[in-house]
Amino acid sequence: MRRGHPGKDSPETGLRRPRFSLVRARAYPSPMAEHGDGIFVSRIEADDWELDEETGGLVHFLRADDDVQAGLWKPGPLAGVPIDLTLAAHETFLVLNGSGQIEVDGSSPLRLEPGMMVSLRKGARTRWLVDDAFKELWIYS
Repeated sequence: MRRGHPGKDSPETGLRRPRFSLVRARAYPSPMAEHGDGIFVSRIEADDWELDEETGGLVHFLRADDDVQAGLWKPGPLAGVPIDLTLAAHETFLVLNGSGQIEVDGSSPLRLEPGMMVSLRKGARTRWLVDDAFKELWIYS
């Protein structure tokens, strides 16, 4: 679930903002770093989270460019609160911690727990309900 509103090109960095729906599309926030030749590095123990304006949760970007977006997401103050989201791109995610459930296009809830991988199509209408320990690695493509 992610990732705010379409951004504009960044005059500060000279980088184009991603074409997908993004939160304040800062191209590569610290301490995450691009190590040249398209290699992006961060850690799942990241401590530089920012508000996800689309969901109200917290997001840590690994990569955000014209080809793909990827990062970590956790609910922050929305733990235990239903989050409705229509996907702006195809989304694949891996649950790292915590638990919860997701409903897709009004389907029966799918239980989410660590180790579960899910891939959803662009335009899917989702409803998330996760606990405060929930953290996922997500990829928008």
